[in-house]
Amino acid sequence: MAIASTHALDGLVLEGFGPGNSILEDGLIATDASWSATGDGIGTVTLTRNGTIVTTATLAGTYDGATFVVLPLQPTWQSSTALYLAEGTFGAGNAPPSAGVATADALGWVGGAGDWGDATHWRDLVTGGSVAAAPGIGNTATIALQDGANVLSGQGEAASLSLFGQMILSGNVTTGTLTLGDLGSSGRPVVWQGGTLVAGELDVPWGGVWAHGGMVSIAGTASVGNVDISVPGNTWIETGTLAAVSGGTLHIGGPVSLAAGLITLDDASVLEIGSGTTATAGTLTVDADGWIGSGSWHVGTIAGSAIRNAGTIAFATLEGDVANLGLLQGVTAQAVRNDGTVVDGVIGQVTGTGRIEVADTLELGAAAEQHVAFQDDSATLVLTAPDQAPVLDGFIRGDRIILKSVIATAATYAPTSDGMGRLDLLNGDTMVASLTLSGDYTGQTFYMGGSNVVTLAPPAPPPCFVTGTLIRTRRGEVPVDALQVGDEVATRLPLGFRPIRWIGRRTLRPGAHPDPAAVRPIRIRAGAFGRTLPRRDLLLSPDHALYLDDVLIPVKLLVDGDAIAPVDLPQVTYWHVELDQHDVLLAEGLPAESYLDAGDRHAFGEDGIVTLHPRFGWLARDAESCAPLVVTGRVIARLRADLGRRAARQRARLCR
Repeated sequence: MAIASTHALDGLVLEGFGPGNSILEDGLIATDASWSATGDGIGTVTLTRNGTIVTTATLAGTYDGATFVVLPLQPTWQSSTALYLAEGTFGAGNAPPSAGVATADALGWVGGAGDWGDATHWRDLVTGGSVAAAPGIGNTATIALQDGANVLSGQGEAASLSLFGQMILSGNVTTGTLTLGDLGSSGRPVVWQGGTLVAGELDVPWGGVWAHGGMVSIAGTASVGNVDISVPGNTWIETGTLAAVSGGTLHIGGPVSLAAGLITLDDASVLEIGSGTTATAGTLTVDADGWIGSGSWHVGTIAGSAIRNAGTIAFATLEGDVANLGLLQGVTAQAVRNDGTVVDGVIGQVTGTGRIEVADTLELGAAAEQHVAFQDDSATLVLTAPDQAPVLDGFIRGDRIILKSVIATAATYAPTSDGMGRLDLLNGDTMVASLTLSGDYTGQTFYMGGSNVVTLAPPAPPPCFVTGTLIRTRRGEVPVDALQVGDEVATRLPLGFRPIRWIGRRTLRPGAHPDPAAVRPIRIRAGAFGRTLPRRDLLLSPDHALYLDDVLIPVKLLVDGDAIAPVDLPQVTYWHVELDQHDVLLAEGLPAESYLDAGDRHAFGEDGIVTLHPRFGWLARDAESCAPLVVTGRVIARLRADLGRRAARQRARLCR
């Protein structure tokens, strides 16, 4: 049974769901499922992810004591989940004979879902006949499944176990030798769901291992073949554990996707990723051609007494002594000896002679005598130990430095020598930290914004209203250019009125700006979001955020060229309204944010200090934001689709 979306199950009662059946739900990822009876012969199975309910299904029947198995389908970013029912009880079932007293030495699984210890699910591979008992530690066992992801549960033992095709094992399996093959070209993996696999030797030429909430423990020798990261069949550890223990050796020739899982080894074992053979016991080794990591949205953990990386580790938490000769991207670690490249992440201390780059966000502790290179005009460096800060290379307009452990209210720059300079950070008249910058910033102005943010002019951009925009106040609808400090404006978070504490304005000629698109106003046609939303055409700066579906969305991300589109004006005057805290106003009846100070007041003319070419682009959001800022994802896609449908209906009415 395939379900197209997370809401398709609403109102349905599913009958006859049993082992061998599955429910495929598109549009969600779940990690666990639980059953609860709601009446006589009916109940609810609840699918959750990290403790949060993502959907429910109503099942007719009694499932007390049953094991429901959830499998997020690869790749996980496609947001699909399969729900299965295991036959037997997790970790229990019919205990197999420990000495392997089955009448046949080589046994094969008949197929379908079932309990390992149920002899009716096995056959003699030599004679093809039935067997008296399930395989035990003295037998060889083969499970070959081609259709769907069959679920095996209970406890299992075998001297040698060969698995072919895709399947889910939700029990505990002990085997001397485990071989994972592949029937056909699907390359789908074997999944351990909640249970434990202990193998003396593991051979995975192509099929891959996926530990989802389970543990794959290698106490002998394991070899996992090279698999392309772009297709199913990788080594996946999602909320599970892959471990080399008790003197075991685990070698993975292909990339390892951690998701939220754990890969680890003890001091007596060897774990190596890549094609090399240089790993030593107790050191998790990533060779030059090795790759291990997670997506930035779902970070896993790599743990060992020592971690040596010559390849790539991406978006993972590293626990152990870390030596880097390759690339660490977006990792979290207490300390790193870096003789390679570090890009972004959270690192407590860095030593070594390697390169450190900040492309998005890097939080850095003690890094004296190191250099950090800014790679973009919107990079953020967070310094947790400003007194042990690195030398900063390539800091430009749009980049940010956020200071922790000190409070600074002003920044002064002075060149030193040899193309270097010093940026003193002050709290009043007291210097609290000093940063070293490569390059000459003479004549440029450094600003200290809210939350200890250092920027070059112009700092973080303000969203603005255009002259003539009607703002709802306690005394009615008032043009923004007629508002005064002290006027009370209507707000949404919470509902009520707040007094204005500051008004800024600036007149620009977009055609003369270095980046005209960054300051060209965007028009929202009357009724674009529904009747009277807005009441009249509304003009905003490109990064002004609208409050829609309980989140803030910059208007430029909703441009469709019709209902919402930039307009060419030879000159435009922008106004911004600041309250005692960030909130949502009603502009022409449409919810839109108020001003949030990020150190950009100098882009307006009221203070007597202006910026020649202010850049109204979205560089950052402070923690004081009244609602989450959304810049990608389904909310924006849905709103854009709604705008298109509404505009089409309006055009159709005009043509009648």
